[in-house]
Amino acid sequence: MIAGITVKNYKAIKFLKNLSLNRFHVLVGPNASGKSTFLDALQFVKDCLEHGPRKAVEKRAPEFRDLTFMKQGDPIEIELWLDMGNVIDSQQGKLLLYRLAVAEDEQLGVRIDDEILKEFLKKWAPAGKDLEFSPKLTPRRLLGKTSKGTDFYRRENGGGIKTALPSALTSRLCPSPPDEERYPTANVVKDFLMQGVQYINVVGFEILQRWRIWPCRSPLERL
Repeated sequence: MIAGITVKNYKAIKFLKNLSLNRFHVLVGPNASGKSTFLDALQFVKDCLEHGPRKAVEKRAPEFRDLTFMKQGDPIEIELWLDMGNVIDSQQGKLLLYRLAVAEDEQLGVRIDDEILKEFLKKWAPAGKDLEFSPKLTPRRLLGKTSKGTDFYRRENGGGIKTALPSALTSRLCPSPPDEERYPTANVVKDFLMQGVQYINVVGFEILQRWRIWPCRSPLERL
């Protein structure tokens, strides 16, 4: 599940840092307060993985700048804390941090500016601060860039890394090697994030609630 989220410079959200999440939440607020933007940030990650950043932006705005806070054009940054211990045994007692940054590019229009997947032990976090880890820690990187700028995937079973040529228009997580024995965590995270946001029609529920809060009168009086 998503244990926390950071969103920076996306639509109406200037900077939302390490918001802790549980299995169930209710978003409440007036129109244009950012409820849909919050959900769309998750969908934006999914679209970047599936279609690349260019199509993810075009789906929402004519230009990248139009998708940024106050149309200032600064990079969009989204970080997701993931607790996948109930899906894969090797992740019990751990938290994953997936970071995706998308920026404007003069030649390409838009590019993936940064993408990384890190693994933290939950016990590293101070008491009462589940998503705050010391910058002195060195979490294991499962996906990212080497010192030479090439993309890499860490083999969790067997050791070593697999490198690939960098691509500014393609997420590295989405085409992660399908070998689930060597790269189990990257594949689990990819499958999870590719689900995106799933909406449920609650119109019937809203009507039912309105009926219940009416004063207790006979059905004919209600009509």
